[in-house]
Amino acid sequence: MPPVPTSKKSTLDKLIYAVIGMSIFVIVSGLVIVNFWDELGMDEVFGTGTLPPIDFDTLAVVQNQNHYLACPTGFCPEATADETSPVFLASATSLRDRLIDLSDADNRIELKEMDLRNLQFDFLVYLPQRPFPDVVTIRVYDLGPNESTVAIYSRTLKGVDETGSNRSRVKHWLRLLEGR
Repeated sequence: MPPVPTSKKSTLDKLIYAVIGMSIFVIVSGLVIVNFWDELGMDEVFGTGTLPPIDFDTLAVVQNQNHYLACPTGFCPEATADETSPVFLASATSLRDRLIDLSDADNRIELKEMDLRNLQFDFLVYLPQRPFPDVVTIRVYDLGPNESTVAIYSRTLKGVDETGSNRSRVKHWLRLLEGR
């Protein structure tokens, strides 16, 4: 067998070293990203960072296709609600527990933030056809010993809700909270 010309062997060696070098670079970069996720601000890049707080008293939205708002009369004075929330014949604590149970039962829903003092919750809702989650903020209002209501604000932050999933989601959650 004739000897391999050195130029071919040299080119092959360079290619092997380049592949090894790139592999090491990718592995080290991955480790840096994983270990310094917070410091690099990756939550902001991938949309999993802190959600801006929603105050239903000052929430100012108008009807459009990227969100849907159900609010009890007089509780969202600055917003144009898409629907009026019903009064539930249940205590606020009972309604809060029902809400948590509903979210726990669905693996597409992740509780992102919770304000127990104000009975307000932020959920991320993952849909298979969308790369980014929708956000749902729900506040439970205590109306008396056995009466409560909710404000539900479902919105698509990235992309367009062309299928009406925000409207469907709010209506579905209201039905579930009513026990239907």
